[in-house]
Amino acid sequence: MITHDVDEAILLADRILLMTSGPRARIAEVVQNTLPRARTRADVHHHPHYYRIRNHLVDFLTNRAAPPVREIPRYLAQVK
Repeated sequence: MITHDVDEAILLADRILLMTSGPRARIAEVVQNTLPRARTRADVHHHPHYYRIRNHLVDFLTNRAAPPVREIPRYLAQVK
């Protein structure tokens, strides 16, 4: 299953595959979900590991998933 919803991934998956961004995306990391099965949306956020896992996923998505931004060559930036 593919999702862009961090909370849904934690609720449904035992392993979460984090991918890099872009057309050449690849699996960058595999996160084991340590929350016990029979997870419910109402209770999952009460587990002591929930925010540790969630913060790790969000940190990856905001800081490490995107490839480094390359500077556009000056001659291309001027073309309209």
